[in-house]
Amino acid sequence: MSDTTQQESDEAPNDLAREERIRQLAIERYAMGDTDIDIDSDASISDGDDNGAYVAAWVWVDFGGIEGLDKEGSKSSNVPD
Repeated sequence: MSDTTQQESDEAPNDLAREERIRQLAIERYAMGDTDIDIDSDASISDGDDNGAYVAAWVWVDFGGIEGLDKEGSKSSNVPD
């Protein structure tokens, strides 16, 4: 095994554990309880230059009462069923 391959395999478990900790922190801070934010267990993480990281999340956007988007409201909207 080459030095580069050995180094990558040695670092992989540490990187995976760090990413899991980052995801868990994001869940605890933003997606626990009665929220409309969901974070997947394999969510993408982008480390920033500042002291933190971006974690991909799903955010529910309710269309209720929004003209042109509301699926349950007026049938005159431009959005197909």
